[in-house]
Amino acid sequence: CGMTRNTTGGQSAAKVMPSRETQQKHCRWSWLWLDTQTSEFRSATSTATMGSQMLSLNRSTRFPTLPSSGRRGVAWYVVLVAGLQIFCVSCSNRQTAEPSSKIPSQSATSKYETLSLRGQVVWMAEALAQNHGVTSLPEAAQRVIALQAEDGTLYPLVEDVRGGSFRKDERLRGVPLELLVRRHDGSPMVQVIQVFAIDDDSKYELDYWCDICAIAMYELKPCDCCQGSIELRRRRVPSSQLTDLK
Repeated sequence: CGMTRNTTGGQSAAKVMPSRETQQKHCRWSWLWLDTQTSEFRSATSTATMGSQMLSLNRSTRFPTLPSSGRRGVAWYVVLVAGLQIFCVSCSNRQTAEPSSKIPSQSATSKYETLSLRGQVVWMAEALAQNHGVTSLPEAAQRVIALQAEDGTLYPLVEDVRGGSFRKDERLRGVPLELLVRRHDGSPMVQVIQVFAIDDDSKYELDYWCDICAIAMYELKPCDCCQGSIELRRRRVPSSQLTDLK
């Protein structure tokens, strides 16, 4: 910063030259910038070859840019790799630590029988009160849904995607239906596979349909695609596929 004030130009030259305070400020900023660049250069040149390759790879492939300092870039990389290794090890230990009893075996899930049952879907508490004189608590009035078969037998329904539709849509309760169900060994409940409406000598498969998206669903709710309303669809089963209708 060996800058001197030119006084040979008289008064007009003195106005053009910056003040001494301005010169000192510029000088301090220049030294600060030079010191910063020198430190970064020394740090970058002492970085390992791997760090340099990573930085060049990030520039060419547009990966997330590492910090300007090569040393910081390598440190971030090491922390990231160590974190991923710890995460993978913890997940592996968690999977091996879980007891095998929580995972159902194939033999346990494959033992069931498929039945075709006719009757009406009702509330279990109401049917027990009417048919057997069993009174349930008021809060249990609509707790369990069941199929009341034509012979009076009650089959509790599993409320999955198909079984839950009887709770949401009252049009499916109290009407003649035929349900294709699975009954697993050791369980009194049945799982609904297909739902059919019985109307005189005709049989109709029931599901829900979105006219906009042209997709079928199995419970009353907004469309999975457009979030619009869906309709209860009745499709007549061909006479060649009717079994045990009469």
